[in-house]
Amino acid sequence: ISGISILLYSTEEARFVIKILGASYLVYVGFRSLLPQKDSEPKAVATVLTHPFLVGLITNILNIKAFLFTVSLFSFLNLQPDSLMSWIYLFYFPVITAAWFSFVSYALTHEALGDIFDQYNHKIQFASSAFILLLGLLILSQAIYGIL
Repeated sequence: ISGISILLYSTEEARFVIKILGASYLVYVGFRSLLPQKDSEPKAVATVLTHPFLVGLITNILNIKAFLFTVSLFSFLNLQPDSLMSWIYLFYFPVITAAWFSFVSYALTHEALGDIFDQYNHKIQFASSAFILLLGLLILSQAIYGIL
């Protein structure tokens, strides 16, 4: 992320290309998630790690989608390295991310809340997919046409 940040601040052309690539990826993920998914039987997998925190941590560290999402999000934000907003985002995103994943972990392991999520799974999937698609389209329109 540091290398891409340096590239972002180096030239306008690099920033434009990364914005287009990041936004295109968000559009792809959002559109792909809106398409109906085939139901498939989960395959039995032998696991080496059983501690949920370690599994989640390693999954997110090695997840290229999480990396690309973060890069595309920060390419949308026009921050100067010495601005107050840079410091706010530096602390805001980790706190909000930790709170979100803590909530999701609790909600999906709590039986009553898990049932609610199961009941509204399709609506939640649609809303989050539409949000990602619209975010990608917003970034694309901002990068290409200078809107917003």
